[in-house]
Amino acid sequence: MQSLNNMSKGADYFLRKLWEIKGAPKLLKDTISAALAVTTAGKVSDERIKTRLEVCGSCPKVAILPNNQLACSVCGCTITDRHLLLNLALYEEDTSKIPLWGCKWKEPDGTIASRWQKEGV
Repeated sequence: MQSLNNMSKGADYFLRKLWEIKGAPKLLKDTISAALAVTTAGKVSDERIKTRLEVCGSCPKVAILPNNQLACSVCGCTITDRHLLLNLALYEEDTSKIPLWGCKWKEPDGTIASRWQKEGV
């Protein structure tokens, strides 16, 4: 009966359980995090994306790729105003769930604190 209850929880339940496995490869965890963002998070408006780009443009954790596109050096996701599948700025942040996606700024004490949330975007 327990297995029937787990089946009704959906794919995101199983993805989160896979993500929680200690020692899982980073690539697997990053792939799961991206899949959860794409399948469960809402998309933000174009105006919010542009504001997020401004915030990211001043972040020391953001790298500029050879094609002049921004990329988060923490997670590797691209940050652009285009509606690309792996565009970090496209999806609503959800800091109540693990894994979290969105801005992964770390404060000096090591806590994760989204710069987007601090700026209200």
